[in-house]
Amino acid sequence: MDELDKIPNKESSGVAITKGGGLDVNIFNPEPQTMIIHNCIDEYTAGILINLVDEQGEPCKYQGNPYCIEYRMNMDGIGTDLESLAVRRLQKVFLPIQNLITQVFKNNAMDFLTGNAGFWIMRYDEGGEFDSHVDWSTDIEEGEVKYSTRTMATLSIHLNDDYEGGELRIAEKVIDVPKYSGEVHDGWTYHKSSPVTHGSKYIVLAHFTGVLKD
Repeated sequence: MDELDKIPNKESSGVAITKGGGLDVNIFNPEPQTMIIHNCIDEYTAGILINLVDEQGEPCKYQGNPYCIEYRMNMDGIGTDLESLAVRRLQKVFLPIQNLITQVFKNNAMDFLTGNAGFWIMRYDEGGEFDSHVDWSTDIEEGEVKYSTRTMATLSIHLNDDYEGGELRIAEKVIDVPKYSGEVHDGWTYHKSSPVTHGSKYIVLAHFTGVLKD
């Protein structure tokens, strides 16, 4: 059997066909505004992602936390290896959600979206956390024009639930994200991952980036 055939389709993984690009999406308008994408990844793909960070992950240098391991995925997604298959499955989630970003997060004044900054697989072991922060920005100057390339929204897909602690907090509100489901929030809203107290928490992170002209 081809490895691609092992990845369940949307119907078999319980994802409803909706206007959200084939994804079952709930949009919560009260602050903090978030999107929950239900059952957006299957058990088989989650297993590939967990194995990648377990076998090839490195300490997260930018967090300075020895209990947090990350693996940045190859974004080509054109091979027949398991990593490429997993990237293609993640892109099926990312691309439809990208089309909803400017409609949902209307207060984030970006000129346009530029795409995906990459997929990171994260493992938070006991003691692992990411303190309150907003996501990054990078200024680019081209002649007399200055651009600010920054995260418009952040997607996190939760790969397991057999751990304790590690709550996702957005604007100090705990957001419950079921296993194999994803959450999207405005990248410039303060958010954090609370310390894991037992086991290991696995997630995939991706950023929707945009450009704002000064």
